[in-house]
Amino acid sequence: MVDVTSTTTGTNYTSKVIEKLPVARNYADIIRSNPGVNTDQGDTQGRALSLTVYGATSVENQFIIDGVNTTNVIRGFQGKAINGEFIQEVEIKTGGYQAEYGRALGGVINVITKSGGNEYHGDGFVYYDNFGMRATQVINDQDYVQGIWGNVWGEQCYRDLMAVADALCARADIDGARTMAMGGSFGGYMTNWIGSQTDRYACLITHASIATMAMFTGVTDHPAWWYLEMGGENPYADPERFDRYAPLRHIEGWRTPTLIIHGERDYRCPVSEGLILFEALQYHGVPSELLVFPDENHWILKPRNIVVWYRAVLEFIGRHLSAGASSPSAPRAGTRATAHAASRGRRRTGKA
Repeated sequence: MVDVTSTTTGTNYTSKVIEKLPVARNYADIIRSNPGVNTDQGDTQGRALSLTVYGATSVENQFIIDGVNTTNVIRGFQGKAINGEFIQEVEIKTGGYQAEYGRALGGVINVITKSGGNEYHGDGFVYYDNFGMRATQVINDQDYVQGIWGNVWGEQCYRDLMAVADALCARADIDGARTMAMGGSFGGYMTNWIGSQTDRYACLITHASIATMAMFTGVTDHPAWWYLEMGGENPYADPERFDRYAPLRHIEGWRTPTLIIHGERDYRCPVSEGLILFEALQYHGVPSELLVFPDENHWILKPRNIVVWYRAVLEFIGRHLSAGASSPSAPRAGTRATAHAASRGRRRTGKA
């Protein structure tokens, strides 16, 4: 197919054509069977999709599946692949004559799947990676997706993490009594939820985390996306229900020593989340420390601050996970007021 008005050259393969191709029906060979596609001789590592498309170099290619650009932007390989059985149509197109001479226009490999989208409803599917025909089973059942989508983070996500922890602690080379958990952003939320649900870990480190849920809606810089992430649930109609998986609502179950780290310029997960968590842990007598970086955001980016971050993290871990360390449960005073007065933790500012 040559469009002489735009000097665009391309080929379309439908599923009926693909089924008759005298090649293995996988993503790489289907594309390579196009008459305008050749292996890029400049690649000496034998990458399966290091291709020239009508004269364009491999690093100029784009690989699109159902409208999603899956290109490895560093080298021009496909970032994702797909079993040929799922392919409905493949369109391969480039700037034609312009590419032949200037080699400035890459090839666009556009794949349309039989589902018309990226939702596969079977037990799983197999894809092929860049480096050959190694197939990997990928669970992509819709029930699995629904189990972790929406305001349910404290359910399946938590069970999955505990299952991994159980499997690790069952190994002979792992000391199950000397494990810890840490995470940032969503991982910070999960660390907080873990703290409110179990005391199996020697210590916890939570960075740029979420402690509330309904209240968080009004302080984050992306409320529209938060509504979507929470499955469209209304945080205003019934805040108590919305907070059913908010770590702060389950703070009385927290026992594990915790280091809380936050950037004061974090607008995604504002520092107020870290402050309210620290105060709640202090009030309930949980050994806790707070490290705030006044000049950092969601990430710690300044070199000197990075040094402070790592020093604090490694020191805290070493203190609680060293061979001679003992991390007893938080002391329980006779009243909350006395616990609050007796256990004020360390507040630190992140300065080198």
